[in-house]
Amino acid sequence: MSNKQRTIIIMRPEDNKANSLIHKLKKNPHKLLLETIGETIPERIHKLNIDLLILFHIENFPQICKEIKDSPFLRDVPVLIFDNKPSEKRQLMAYKSGASDYIFEPILEETITLKVQNFLNTSQSIRQLESELSLSKFDKALNKLLEQELLLFSQIVEQSANSIMVTDLEGKIKFINTSFTDVTGYTFNEIIGKNSRILKSGKTPPGIYVDLWDTIKSGKIWSGELLNRKKNGELIWESVNITPLKDQNGITNNYLAINMDITEKKKYEEQIRESEESFRALSESQFEGIIVHKNNIILEINFAITSLFGYERDELFGSNLSTLFTKESYRKLLKEKAEESYELEGIRKDGSIFPLEIRAKDIPYMGSIVRIAAIRDITKLKTAMKEIQEQKNKLVESYLEAESLLLNILPEKVVTELRNHNVYDPVYYPSVSVMFSDFQNFTSLSEKMSPMELLVLLNMYFTEFDDIAEAKGLEKLKTIGDSFMCAGGIPEENQTHAIDCVLAGLEFMQHTEYMKEIRQEQGHPFWEMRLGIHTGPLVAGLVGSKKFAYDVWGDTVNTASRMENSGEIGKVNISGTTYDLVKDFFVCEYRGKIEVKNKKDGIEMYFVKGIKPELSFKGKMQRPNKEFKELYDKLKNTQKAEEE
Repeated sequence: MSNKQRTIIIMRPEDNKANSLIHKLKKNPHKLLLETIGETIPERIHKLNIDLLILFHIENFPQICKEIKDSPFLRDVPVLIFDNKPSEKRQLMAYKSGASDYIFEPILEETITLKVQNFLNTSQSIRQLESELSLSKFDKALNKLLEQELLLFSQIVEQSANSIMVTDLEGKIKFINTSFTDVTGYTFNEIIGKNSRILKSGKTPPGIYVDLWDTIKSGKIWSGELLNRKKNGELIWESVNITPLKDQNGITNNYLAINMDITEKKKYEEQIRESEESFRALSESQFEGIIVHKNNIILEINFAITSLFGYERDELFGSNLSTLFTKESYRKLLKEKAEESYELEGIRKDGSIFPLEIRAKDIPYMGSIVRIAAIRDITKLKTAMKEIQEQKNKLVESYLEAESLLLNILPEKVVTELRNHNVYDPVYYPSVSVMFSDFQNFTSLSEKMSPMELLVLLNMYFTEFDDIAEAKGLEKLKTIGDSFMCAGGIPEENQTHAIDCVLAGLEFMQHTEYMKEIRQEQGHPFWEMRLGIHTGPLVAGLVGSKKFAYDVWGDTVNTASRMENSGEIGKVNISGTTYDLVKDFFVCEYRGKIEVKNKKDGIEMYFVKGIKPELSFKGKMQRPNKEFKELYDKLKNTQKAEEE
C-alpha cells in the first residue's frame, strides 16, 4: 500500500456536517486529507490533485456531477454519491450523470472503507498509467532525415546556375556573373566597386560574419547560409561558399563567392516545421480514454471513452471488448501483451471505423488482476504524418530529377566527385580515342529548310548517335552545329576504346545511309557524312563556372578533327595510331601519309572497310559475331587482370 497522502473532497449541505462519514473514513488505511465544502464547486478545487469526490446528501447531485465531468481538471476524478433518498430513478440519474458509484443508506462501516479503498487504488493505477503513457514518439519529427535529403538536394543544385562574385581582400566587388544579376537585380555597372555588404539584410546574426571573415582570412573555405537582400528590397536565403583565391606564391589576393538561392528550400523547411508543430499540438491535445476490463469484459470506462466511441456509459458496462474493435483488430488485441503500444481499428456506435492507439497494463483490482487500457484516436495524427511523408516524397522526387538532369550533362564519375568534394581536377589520360563527325554541304542544304524542320532533322540523327555512343561506352562531349564529338576511354580508362569508337563510327555511317535512302524516296534533301578517329593522350576536365561542361584538350583532339576533315563521304577515316589498336578486328585500307594542316610530316591514314569476315555475322563485315566478342572480352579481361 502506498504511503502517499490521498485527497478526498466531501460536498455536503450547509446544515449537514457529515460527521459520521468522516469518522468512518478516518479508519481507512490510506493517509487521507479530508476536506468538506458546500454544494458549489469553488475555483481552488480545480487546482488540487484530487483522488476522490464524495457527494453527501446533495439534492441536485446530477447537475453537480455534470459540472465535474465537464471540467478538464476534474472529469476523471471518481465520484461517489451517498444518497439518503434512495430510489431506482435516482440511481439511474447518478450513473447517467457520470457517477462512479451510488450508495444509499444505511450502509455498513466496512462497506464504506472497502469501496473508498478500491476507488483510491483504481485512481492511483490510472494516474500511474497516464503518467507513463508518453506521446513523445509521435512528437519525434522526421526533420533530421528530411534535412539530410534536402542537403543532398542542395548539393546537386549547387552545380547548376549559381551566383558568382569575386571581391578583393576588403570585400570590394570586382566581378559578378549573369546569374548574380538575375538573382539580386544589381547590374554589372551598379555593383562593381561596391562593398559586398550592400547585400546585407541586417537579419543575419553578426557572429556569422565574424566567423566568415576569420575563416577566409586564415586561408580556409567558409560555407554557410546568409539572409541577403535584393536590389528591390526582397529578402533571399542563399547557401554561400567563399574560397580564398591565391597567387603563385600561395598568398590570398581575392575571394570567390558562389551563392545558391535556397529560399524555396527554407520555405519547405518552414512548411515542415509548421506541420510538425501542428502535429505536436494535436498529439498533446488528445485526451486518452481509459477502459478497465477482465477477460475482455468491460468493468469501467472514463468519460473520454463515451465521446470516442459514441456510447453511453451504461451501454458499455459488462459488454465485450469486441464491441469496440473490428474483427481483425480484436483478434490482434487478444494476442498482444500488456506494457506494449500498438495500433488497432476501432468501431464507433454509428459503425464508422477509425485508427486508434492502445497501451495496456495489468493491475490489482478488488482482489483480482484486471487490465487497464489507455486509448486515443489517431486519425488526425495519421493525416499529419501522411502530409509530412508527401512533402518528403516531393523533395525526393525533386532530388531525383536534379540527379537525372546532372547525369545527362556530366559523366557519373564527375558528378560523384563534385558531390563529395565540390571540385573536379583535370585528369591526364595516356590513351583516348576521339571521334568527330560532320555532314557534307550542311550549310547549303540547311538554307532550303525552315529552322524547325532543320532542328527536327538534326534531332533524328543526333538522338540515334547518342544511343549508339552510350551503347558502345563512349562519352558524348558536344555537338556544334552539324558536328558530333565523342570519345572512348574517359572518364573510365579501358583497353577497348579504339575498337568501341570504330564500331560506333560504322553504325553512325549505317544510320546516315539509312536516312539518305528514306529522304531520297520522299524527295527531300539529305546529308552525307565524314567521320574521323584518332587515338592519343589528352587532358579531360570541367570548363565554365556557371554551367559546367565536360571537355578534353590536347593535340589528340586537334588531330582527330584533322582526320574528319581529311576523310571522304561515307567512310570511317582513322589514324595510324588507331589502326595499330584495331587491326586485329577490322579490315582497313591504307591511304598513305596524308598532308594536313600543322602536321609537317603528314599523318598515316586508313579507311575502315568493315569488320573482318571471320569476326562478323555471316561474313558480311557489319555486325560482330561470337568470335569477335570472345576476342573483345579477352582484351577487356586483360585490362582487369592488370588492374588487380
